[in-house]
Amino acid sequence: MKAIKYTGSGILELKHVPIPKISQPTDVLVKVEFAGFCATDLEIKEGHYFVPVGTTLGHEIAGSIEEVGSECKLFTKGDRVILNPHGFCNSCKHCSERLPHFCLGKNVAPPIGLGSDGGIANFVIAQERRCVSIPPDLPFERAVLTEPVSCILHSLSRGRPINNESRVLIMGGGFIGTLATFCISEHSPRKIVVCEICPKRIENLLALNMPNVTIVTPAELVHEKETHIKDAAYGYDMVFDYTGADSAIQLGFNLLATRGCLILFGIMQDSSTVKFKPTDILYKELTITASLSSPHQMLAAVNKVNQFCKSGLLNFNKLQIRIFPVEEYEEAINLFKSHNYTKVIFKMN
Repeated sequence: MKAIKYTGSGILELKHVPIPKISQPTDVLVKVEFAGFCATDLEIKEGHYFVPVGTTLGHEIAGSIEEVGSECKLFTKGDRVILNPHGFCNSCKHCSERLPHFCLGKNVAPPIGLGSDGGIANFVIAQERRCVSIPPDLPFERAVLTEPVSCILHSLSRGRPINNESRVLIMGGGFIGTLATFCISEHSPRKIVVCEICPKRIENLLALNMPNVTIVTPAELVHEKETHIKDAAYGYDMVFDYTGADSAIQLGFNLLATRGCLILFGIMQDSSTVKFKPTDILYKELTITASLSSPHQMLAAVNKVNQFCKSGLLNFNKLQIRIFPVEEYEEAINLFKSHNYTKVIFKMN
């Protein structure tokens, strides 16, 4: 079968490898129809996010059950599924606290595509418990977006509840930032602002004509703050950073209103630093939190993706999402890196 493997810093290669075989009775073999490539995969390729050399990439996976282990009871051959890349033991301290993404189980396999072989391949092995059913009317190429949407839903749960008085700032208008805007818009906040620096992305965001959403550059946000320098009520109640960039996080922090909340989401470098004074947090009662992975959000994300499909929001042309044959992976990744597309998806079978 074909698989995209990480073979060293800056290097991905299309390899021909044997179809994996089920070795555990609770494992399943999934025939992959579509696999997404995201910013985390790009970080892996560039050597900024560690995975073992030789790992098959791909943690956004949609396909069907090809074979089941002898102790599998939930799925049978032909069932349509997406995969939760993260494993869990269901018995450790964190799992019992509904924090499976911090699972302490010693025998839990590493995340799919982030430590163990992933789904940018014709077939992938996964524990049956990592499989999530998808409805028959949800196309595989849309279902593959479930994993990133589940991460977005988790990020929203980490902030304060959004209501019609909320002022929300979204740092980053790429694929994640755009879908987060869709999700946040459902709560009808008083104000949604999306900050983006890339001209191509700004053009794409403006073309979406999202109601009650303002698109700005970082410079425009700085000017906005300067014009409200004497306004004690100015600021944003929630700032979601989907970039991981120091400058975006710093700007987002500086724009927090009294009792505002900053939610960190984007992958950042170990060397990333943001400067603030503890008194800034104390006297405004600010909250800084983070969102990692997508615990307990996969089923909700399936429903959300299906909802977005039926409403027409997941229009790949408008969202600048493109499907490529896996053989064209080098061109696809280069176009993704240069912001020609907000996301690329590989057709695997």
